[in-house]
Amino acid sequence: MIGQILVYSQEKKAGAIATADGQRLIFPIQDWQDVLPPERGMMVEFELDEDKRPRKVQLAPVPAPAVAPAPAAAPPSPPQQPPQYPQQQPPYQGQQPPPYPPQQQPPYQGQQPPQYPPHQYPPHQYPPQQYQGQQYPGQQPPPYPMQQPMGQPYQAVPFALRPKSKVALVLWTFFLGNLGAHRFYMGAWGLGLVQALGFLILGTLLDFVSPLASSVFFLVVGIFTLVEFFRYIFTNEAKFNAKVQAWQAQRPGPFSFFW
Repeated sequence: MIGQILVYSQEKKAGAIATADGQRLIFPIQDWQDVLPPERGMMVEFELDEDKRPRKVQLAPVPAPAVAPAPAAAPPSPPQQPPQYPQQQPPYQGQQPPPYPPQQQPPYQGQQPPQYPPHQYPPHQYPPQQYQGQQYPGQQPPPYPMQQPMGQPYQAVPFALRPKSKVALVLWTFFLGNLGAHRFYMGAWGLGLVQALGFLILGTLLDFVSPLASSVFFLVVGIFTLVEFFRYIFTNEAKFNAKVQAWQAQRPGPFSFFW
């Protein structure tokens, strides 16, 4: 029979075995027939006598672990053949080679260059063009060309024909109008020079002759400059530009008067 040692007492020299059917059997140490001493939890096998007492108690043999069958070996795969590529066949005798596009041949020595019609030009050679600027309805053309023609020496634009600003004219008139700075700005440098020299020289001479006459002279020049200042500042931008274009169209000289 097979059982398990529940308890073993070294003092009493006896132990108890539990069987699978729930019996509890007491065995003395004299019935132990194994080399190892009995311990709790050991699986033992024994025989029962007529009084149902265990005899010839010893360790139960441990069953060998079941060995799992080895997996069947996979069948060997057939050897793979290398891929076959079509081989290029050499051309047969008498076979014509494939046609290729003809290549451009460089001109031979002594060959004439291509001739172009009179109305066409070769690359990177164009007729000189002159930009005239964008024209709007009612707008007068500028009195000077917008761009110098190609192939001609550069000609500086006269200062009187350059674009003018209303703000600049007002500032020159307010700060240095008595000396004619606003006339220099408009290009009338002759009239501005006469006004500057006359204001300085004539005013100084009158101051030596009569201080009253000098004061009247300075007052008259100041009033006239102030009238010009207010005339410029109360002229709207469009009217000012139109007056400047009309004045420049007359090709003003150094003694021209802009009003």
